[in-house]
Amino acid sequence: MSIGDGHIAQPQKLAAGERYVLAGLGLIVGATLCWWTFALVPIGRAAPEWIARTRYICFGTDVHGVPDAAGWLMLIAQPVGMLLALLIGWRDSARSLLHRAQRSRGARRSGAVAFVVILVIGALGAWRVGTLVAQRSRANAPIEGYSAMWRPAPPLELTDQFGATRSLHGMRGRTTFVAFVYAHCETVCPLVIADALNAQRLLGVDAQGSLRTGVLLVTLDPWRDTPARLPHLAAQWHLPRNAYVLSGDTVEVERALERWQVVQLRDTQTGEVTHVPVIYVVDGSGVIRFSVTGGVRVLARLAERL
Repeated sequence: MSIGDGHIAQPQKLAAGERYVLAGLGLIVGATLCWWTFALVPIGRAAPEWIARTRYICFGTDVHGVPDAAGWLMLIAQPVGMLLALLIGWRDSARSLLHRAQRSRGARRSGAVAFVVILVIGALGAWRVGTLVAQRSRANAPIEGYSAMWRPAPPLELTDQFGATRSLHGMRGRTTFVAFVYAHCETVCPLVIADALNAQRLLGVDAQGSLRTGVLLVTLDPWRDTPARLPHLAAQWHLPRNAYVLSGDTVEVERALERWQVVQLRDTQTGEVTHVPVIYVVDGSGVIRFSVTGGVRVLARLAERL
């Protein structure tokens, strides 16, 4: 303000167009911060599934939280496009507002503060992106010849040794070993079961005292490994907490094996099943990350990566 002719001149009020430009700038900045926060801030494994699904739909975000090319285009091009639309649609008001700001010391200071804040936010965003990319690179690096897989785990829902319906979805939030075995097998199945359970024990417990990993042992022989026999099998195999043996009626089990593309051949005369011993390492978001033929140390090291 200035003093002249005996009175104090009040600063001119903003014109309607200038107020619209300021409001538009505020909306663009606010929307951009919300989008970037939603896209890049860690959500954790315990977050609701709809958040991860929405991030994937909007930004193509992978399990490490890194958007794909289309996601980055949206995050960067959308605020730039909105800003250009505002400046072109209200160019006279924007030009007037800029001239007003150049004449005002307070506006120049506010602009400098806003510029510093934007730089800080940009630096934090760049650091976060670099961290996510580095995590993804480490996760994709092979271990002892085991390359990472990115295959969504098929549905798996059968009856466990407690008579309850147990699903892989119910194991969300923790790494899970999924293996396909049967009780009458006397060759590879006992080794597969021992490897999975020993790796589970080796990985230890979390802060709440629960085993950090889960184990699901799905029968290949629902004709003999019926739900009624599962408590006996659980006791025979000394299954700890977070380790379950699953079965169901023949149709249910065969459907599950088909979804998981389990290669097997059953001798209808003897009931013996020829199959490939494999243990799938499924991460807490329900994605198959590794396929392993066995080995306690290998399983533990792969699980520690997730």
